[in-house]
Amino acid sequence: MSDINDIPSGLGELRDRVGNLERGLADNTATTKRIETDTNEMIEMFRSWQGAMKVLETIGKAAKPLAAIVSLAVAVGAYFAHWKGGK
Repeated sequence: MSDINDIPSGLGELRDRVGNLERGLADNTATTKRIETDTNEMIEMFRSWQGAMKVLETIGKAAKPLAAIVSLAVAVGAYFAHWKGGK
C-alpha cells in the first residue's frame, strides 16, 4: 500500500505531466492553425485556377465557330481574288 508521504511527489509528477501535455497541446494548436492558413491559400489558388479554366473553356467554345467563319471568309476572298485576277 502507498505511503501518505508518496502523495505529494506523485502530485508533483502529475502536475509536470499535465504541464507537458498543455505545452504539447499549445504547440499542436499552433501547428494546426499554420497548416490551416497554408491550406486555405492553396484552396484559394485552386479556385482561381478553376475560374481561369472556365474562362479558357468558354473562349475555346467560341473560337471553334469563329475559326470556321474566318476560314469561310478567307476562302470566299481567295475565290473572288482568283476570279477577278485570273491567276
